[in-house]
Amino acid sequence: MKHKGTILLDKMNLAYIFALVIFVLSSIMMSFFVDSNTMDIAFFRIIRYVSIFIALTKICFCDLKKYSLKKILLICSVMAILIISSIVSSNRMLVWTAIMVIAAYGVDFRRMLKNIYVWEGLLVILIIFLALIGLTTDRLYFRGEQVRHSLGFKYSTYAPLFLLTLSSIYLYLRKGNLKLIELITLYLLAILMYVLTDTRFEPALVVVLASVFYGYQKWGNEKWKKVIRKVITWIVPVALLVSALAVVAYDPNNSIWRKINSFTSDRLSLSSEVIKEYGVKAFGNSIEWVGLSRIYEGDNSNDEYNAVDNAYLKILVQFGALAMIIFVYAQLLLVCYSLGEKDYYLQMIVILFSIFSILNPHTYEIVFFPFILLINNKRWLLNSKSSNEKN
Repeated sequence: MKHKGTILLDKMNLAYIFALVIFVLSSIMMSFFVDSNTMDIAFFRIIRYVSIFIALTKICFCDLKKYSLKKILLICSVMAILIISSIVSSNRMLVWTAIMVIAAYGVDFRRMLKNIYVWEGLLVILIIFLALIGLTTDRLYFRGEQVRHSLGFKYSTYAPLFLLTLSSIYLYLRKGNLKLIELITLYLLAILMYVLTDTRFEPALVVVLASVFYGYQKWGNEKWKKVIRKVITWIVPVALLVSALAVVAYDPNNSIWRKINSFTSDRLSLSSEVIKEYGVKAFGNSIEWVGLSRIYEGDNSNDEYNAVDNAYLKILVQFGALAMIIFVYAQLLLVCYSLGEKDYYLQMIVILFSIFSILNPHTYEIVFFPFILLINNKRWLLNSKSSNEKN
């Protein structure tokens, strides 16, 4: 018979999974659904607040004896920095993300991942289906003569990004058991998404990740593991360094830099302009981002494009240098966790998304990278005394 404390803990964990799901779904509807600007989003805003309230309630029920004083002070310091950054930047996403990560302590990760995969997948499929039959807006963007469908989202890159996210979750859940037919299906979905949206990076990464997973499953050996360990050990600092150097060293008068800039869809020049305009501050800047999806909307058609498609640089400019340090620290914690668990499938996903962060501004969001929830694992939070007792 279960103890009352255990029953309460099970209920709080179940409530947290519910909160996590509605947090993800409300985020999609508020930030990425094409018609979010024309509908009343108060309902989804309330849902998000409910999810945060449930997460905070779960945190309040945590047994503080399981936390070392050092870790408690660290968490409080992180939250204080993120709260100040959210006030300065007028954006609370990092605070919400931190709360959901902290509250994830003690919850089975695979269970969280399965629920996100099912419900996020169903919502994405529903949005795309409604757009294809004309019940929601399918915006058309143009790159030369190439038509780019948004498939029910605000911009044409979002549907491929959701495909990459859902594919990475599916591959992780299927690790070691991926069949050839599943691999081919992922290839076909990536090709179809490329044809419909003319988006290159995300479909290509789906193919790469699926191929690497299948290859490791079939032919993985100690050499594979050694290479993966070496790459993941250095991937975060290298990705951060590449992001910084590319912007600092970018020269529009240099033909080589112009070609690189063109290949990355002007990401270098746009990031360089934003850095020069706003600078780097401890707690960030209040920035009104103007992407193509916003320019598409009639009242903003004359706005000047203003966006950074790099997660490292976006956090640095918008949320500040201290928030940037926290983001990198979180990534390194995830690296350490994957190495400690010898989870090579997780390591491959972390490597891919660390590289992808150079080309995408959304990889710090749970909606697109739920693996960030793993940094709040027991091995990291428990103090040495508790850990020794468990061992």
